[in-house]
Amino acid sequence: MAGLHDGVTTPTAPTPRRRRGVAVLESPSFEKVFFEHLLPNRPAILRGVVDSWAAFRTWSADLDLLVRGPLEQATVPVDVQPESGKTTGYGELRRVEQKLSEFARRWARRRAEGRAEDVGEQVGWAYLKDWHFARDWPAEAAAAYQPPAALGADWLNGWWLGPRDSGEWEGRAGDGDGDGDGDGESGGGGDDDHEPPDDFRFVYIGPRGSWTELHHDVLCSHSWSANIVGSKRWLLFPPSVSALLRDES
Repeated sequence: MAGLHDGVTTPTAPTPRRRRGVAVLESPSFEKVFFEHLLPNRPAILRGVVDSWAAFRTWSADLDLLVRGPLEQATVPVDVQPESGKTTGYGELRRVEQKLSEFARRWARRRAEGRAEDVGEQVGWAYLKDWHFARDWPAEAAAAYQPPAALGADWLNGWWLGPRDSGEWEGRAGDGDGDGDGDGESGGGGDDDHEPPDDFRFVYIGPRGSWTELHHDVLCSHSWSANIVGSKRWLLFPPSVSALLRDES
């Protein structure tokens, strides 16, 4: 996952070994990440693993370098704050489809008018969210970034784009194992039961103050995120308090 979040970046400073209890790793090896963080499920901040990305040169807070060539015609999902300024819970923002070029024009206009400073003071703000950039624009994505080698193989997307495309998934359809979402509606072996290829690699572009409500990542998977522009604040909870976070309603 990669993202642009409008905001003020902090000056370069010596890298601490830990930041609020989370380990900071300088150019770590795959083995260190795998054995000391992935297996025991410990979060970490990785430094020096994405510095070579072209995205750092071609993406900016103005979006002008991003929205060029074929990407001008890209269609992207955008969450829009209701005009009332009120939401009722996770996923309750109004989602619309827009051309990336149109989103960029609106973004630039709001920045020029000084209205991209803090969404907490606005209504009608927009957050480009869950854009399947690598799936829909593979050549452009490959030119912009590559997953850090320190993270090793992409287990989730490797399965989603591998067995499902190879026909192995079709052979398992209707075997009574369900479809993974707990609704028990899987069955049959016809074309209607074959889901199209998908992935879980996303790009996010949001103004200062944009946010996502409390959640766990898809299928409780291990995720990574890299910031291209601006800064992003994370609130992490250990498994020991999971019972306190459940919605009992």
